[in-house]
Amino acid sequence: MPESVRALILVLLLTVTAASSAEVYRWKDAAGKTVYGDRPPQDQRHTAERLGNPSVQSTTSGGSEAASAEEEARFQEQQRRLLESMERDRVERERLRTQALAEEQKIEELARRCASVREELSYYEGDYRLTQYDADGNSVALDPAQREQNKARLEAFLAQNCDGDS
Repeated sequence: MPESVRALILVLLLTVTAASSAEVYRWKDAAGKTVYGDRPPQDQRHTAERLGNPSVQSTTSGGSEAASAEEEARFQEQQRRLLESMERDRVERERLRTQALAEEQKIEELARRCASVREELSYYEGDYRLTQYDADGNSVALDPAQREQNKARLEAFLAQNCDGDS
């Protein structure tokens, strides 16, 4: 699960459960992924960070209103930073998706061009009478030198752009 999704889950968890006093813990698992839970991990190899729920004001602790306001401000700042981070992640994912799509389109276009060049090359390799148009628009048969020159050009294109196929 992407880190930004986990962060969103954390924000939702902290927001939705504001009325409860449930604690939230964050730790890294054996694979290095951040995990959130309502209990610290049983595995003692992992150190859990108690995030708590600072938006809940304790009536039994006897804390001052200033301390509660400070906790609320810290919580709001945490949420703001988390949302900013999630937005940066979203923008980066969209940039990467757009870049991947453009790259995929370039690859598809090159594959079409390679197929077209292979087809054209097949005519040069066969016993076909090949022609080209002169400056006046008349169809003129290619002489053997022109035929070989065009064939070499097509083979060079394939070798350079199409995985060396010819």
